[in-house]
Amino acid sequence: MTKEFVSQLRAYTEAAGFHSQRQLAQDAGIDHSTISRLLKGDRNATPNVAGALMHSLSVPGEARAEFLLLAAGYDTVSIKNTLGREVSTPEQILFDGYATRTQTSARRRSSRPR
Repeated sequence: MTKEFVSQLRAYTEAAGFHSQRQLAQDAGIDHSTISRLLKGDRNATPNVAGALMHSLSVPGEARAEFLLLAAGYDTVSIKNTLGREVSTPEQILFDGYATRTQTSARRRSSRPR
């Protein structure tokens, strides 16, 4: 497990608004101890676990290949060479997640009956 995957997983978790590992695990349909081991860097995510996390965390389409490669243990240099671009930083993920949450909240407010 790479430090970059752990950083991305934490950032996506925060950006998606999950407040606990248990919340994320329940939403993804996986055991909370799996989330704990991933965040400690004790294990790599299986393809099924990575897919469930991508869905629960709403990882955007353009970032999915990067997320899967990091989950599989690839380093950022290999990913950059494969995808032809830099790997997203946690700061970018959090900023994008904040923008998405803000847009979603605005849509919900505007669609409420008065």
